[in-house]
Amino acid sequence: MLRVIDSNSNSHIDNGMVIGVGFFDCLHLGHRLILDMVKRKASALDCAVALTTFDNNFHSVLGRDDKLIYTFTERCRLFEQNGVQVVIADKFDEQLACLTSKQYFDRLVALGAKCIVCGQDYTFGIDKGDVNTLSRYCANADIDMICVDYAQYQDIRVSATRIRNALLDNDVQLANALLVQPYFIHGQVIHGRGVGTGLGFPTANMCVDSSKLLPIGVFGGYCVIENTTYPVMLNIGSIPTFGIDNASIEAYIDGYNGNLYDNELTVFITKFIRNIIKFDTKQQLILQLIQDYEVIHNG
Repeated sequence: MLRVIDSNSNSHIDNGMVIGVGFFDCLHLGHRLILDMVKRKASALDCAVALTTFDNNFHSVLGRDDKLIYTFTERCRLFEQNGVQVVIADKFDEQLACLTSKQYFDRLVALGAKCIVCGQDYTFGIDKGDVNTLSRYCANADIDMICVDYAQYQDIRVSATRIRNALLDNDVQLANALLVQPYFIHGQVIHGRGVGTGLGFPTANMCVDSSKLLPIGVFGGYCVIENTTYPVMLNIGSIPTFGIDNASIEAYIDGYNGNLYDNELTVFITKFIRNIIKFDTKQQLILQLIQDYEVIHNG
């Protein structure tokens, strides 16, 4: 069971923690190198495996419009699936932003940090402490510290920014390679407008957190419902043929006939099919959807 705490809580992990520090808005290749080191060190010290993150979108607090690769809920699911036992989740606000690096470090010590693992570009605190700062703090507190090198994929330095840009460019293959697994969307199935049903492709309409980064277009992928994997054709964005400008997420789940309303659904995206197009007639759209369907099944 994943345990979620914040750095300012009175919680103390009795057997201690090895903590991977950073934002971890996903678990890309570089993050996984850090997590692998955390797990190895935690096993050696008989400690809990922990990661830090924010439970809100710190970009918006800083006045930027960047969205999150994975929402906090999605991240927690991903962390737990990959062996994380404790998530130290802080809300990024004015109070947290004013902490010095030493004040934040002292919080981690109070929680039971036995070792801290970071990437080479890690910075923290209002004074922008770096890995050298962290190394000094750890040495003074008799806490182990491990710095993990940058991750490379082919000639690309792996980063969350690179993944966000790939998703916005609909380069699903690159994003998935850097993420090590298919990018996914998790949300609740809600009642939609019934457009898909009228086209012969009934869809599950998904409601997701507004902070979620979403590529725009028609995509192929899959979902797992009751231990069965189903192919999915996904439309993310508007439906201009019917004059619908509001963005939506509509998933046609091939072969599934059950009722998913009010249930949670996770869709994994594996392929970009095409951009969203306005068709002159409903029949033209139907013919295009049939072609999209064939692309999903035949590649």
